[in-house]
Amino acid sequence: MLFFTVTLFLLLLVRSFFFFQVKVSFPVPELGLLEGDRVIVDRTAYVFGGHPKDGAEALDGSSLQLQKGDWVVFKAPYGLRQVGMEKVTGLPGDTLWLDDNRSAYLILPDHTFGVGQAVLPDSCLIGIPVCVSYSLDSSRPFYRQLRLDRFFLWIE
Repeated sequence: MLFFTVTLFLLLLVRSFFFFQVKVSFPVPELGLLEGDRVIVDRTAYVFGGHPKDGAEALDGSSLQLQKGDWVVFKAPYGLRQVGMEKVTGLPGDTLWLDDNRSAYLILPDHTFGVGQAVLPDSCLIGIPVCVSYSLDSSRPFYRQLRLDRFFLWIE
């Protein structure tokens, strides 16, 4: 009985703080993922080791070493209890050009759309949805505030 209790406790600890599972809702040929596949996400990839590709020793928590092409897994915004998975296409400091006819995709802090030129602030990313378990419009990019409880995935 003690063995079962300790095993269950360790399993919950690992799942709560180190890894979690995401179910793919759309095929992603680039990664060889099919609808229904499950991906295990490492919650610590950018917390303890920096960016997995560059071998960073540690981060101070104030900056994330994301790069274009990395995959991010995040909690859905606005109270939705779902998880999204997207490829990073824009980083803090990048300039976005949004034209009036085709790209009114920038979601402003008041949850409205904007047009024109914008520079991504330090706490923001932009990406194109590839496989998500929810989508208001899966053909448009996302723009979300990063929070400490977001999780990141990098697949080589």
